[in-house]
Amino acid sequence: MMLFLFLGLFSGLLPAQEWREKFEISEGIDAQLILENKKLSVMLPGEKRQIILRNLETEPEIVFKDINGDGFTDFLLNFPWKYGHTSGKIFLFNQKIAKFKEFKIKNEKLIDTELIEPQSISIRSSIFPSGTMNWKIFKFQNDAEVSLVIEEKSLQIPETELTLNKKIYYNQQENLKDSVVLQYGDEVEELYAYVFAEKTELFEKPEFGAVSKGYLIRDDQFLILDFNDNNWLKIRFHNENLNRDIEGWVNATELILNKYNLEFKGENQDGQINLSLLYPYYEEKSMFVFSIGLTNNSPRSFSIDHGHIFILLENPDGQRYLYNLYGVHSETLPPKKMNDTYGNNQEGKWYAPSILLDDNTVVWEEELQKFLIYHAENESINYLQFIPDTIPKGIYKMYAIFYKPFSYEQPIVSNPQEIEIPLPKVPFSGN
Repeated sequence: MMLFLFLGLFSGLLPAQEWREKFEISEGIDAQLILENKKLSVMLPGEKRQIILRNLETEPEIVFKDINGDGFTDFLLNFPWKYGHTSGKIFLFNQKIAKFKEFKIKNEKLIDTELIEPQSISIRSSIFPSGTMNWKIFKFQNDAEVSLVIEEKSLQIPETELTLNKKIYYNQQENLKDSVVLQYGDEVEELYAYVFAEKTELFEKPEFGAVSKGYLIRDDQFLILDFNDNNWLKIRFHNENLNRDIEGWVNATELILNKYNLEFKGENQDGQINLSLLYPYYEEKSMFVFSIGLTNNSPRSFSIDHGHIFILLENPDGQRYLYNLYGVHSETLPPKKMNDTYGNNQEGKWYAPSILLDDNTVVWEEELQKFLIYHAENESINYLQFIPDTIPKGIYKMYAIFYKPFSYEQPIVSNPQEIEIPLPKVPFSGN
């Protein structure tokens, strides 16, 4: 069996070109994959043409391979998708009908698809939130059926060397249980950690709004038992007062920042670093724009290296939800005078921060059912989840927080803005 690899032009900005690529279905049986007039087709033996896809706007990456192990060459198409990822389509050769047929995995989108040995498919199972990497590996059990054999997940705690990895091995035999391996880096071991914040809340379930089981305080030691896709850790710690072990879930962000100590100290503080959250609603509240400016009104230069933007939400009952949004780029801000930052003119009030950290519309991704915001990082186009899935609906005060995790610098808290969740659903229209 001959195996070919063809890499097409891989840019959502370039139109699909016309080409022909010869490949071998099986020994001595040749075929051609043809792209012309925005149609992808296969020229089969006997001059029989099969239309595979119509109305192609961009060229995919194409891999020819016997994917399911039946002795016939199949092919994978990886198209440029949103947020810098790819969306795949698999076509398997069906010997009975002498044609290619699209193969789908139930309830799965083929994101960043890779073909691995033996007869296995690796796909990214989710792309949000940031700081997580989630993959699934499926293996063909016969010519047209796959089963999930391995699930891989990882979680990076902001500004730490703590990267957790988890592999779930799924057994196909009824008398064998699935197995879970939790790793710190490459080490398989029990992982203990400490609370850095003054106080960290413990919850019954890994979601915002879950029932609280109490608190851990700074320097409390705990054992990490598990984690999930949304930056939550399942832990066990020994309560000295009760003389027993307690298990629950903590929000990873709350391990490094105490949400109940975050207070806005007033607008336009001279001699301080000021963070401003601008009014977010536009066009009669049909659009939500997240705009934050940071200004160095202190007498000394201020570095934002290793800084992160966090979001703090507070409901009318005083319940607070805190999460990490993203890290900022490296820059040093020189001192800036107050009268060069804030002022009035004939058009009204004006504001000129040292740096505008964000000024982007929050968009609604219908396919993924998530609110996203654009964020450029390392010269790559990226979209991040703006509102976590489990934040309850309702009215909140929203604060932006600038903080350098594990530093001795105090968090900088912005002024609040009143918002309502869910936000306006502005359709995503970018690439």
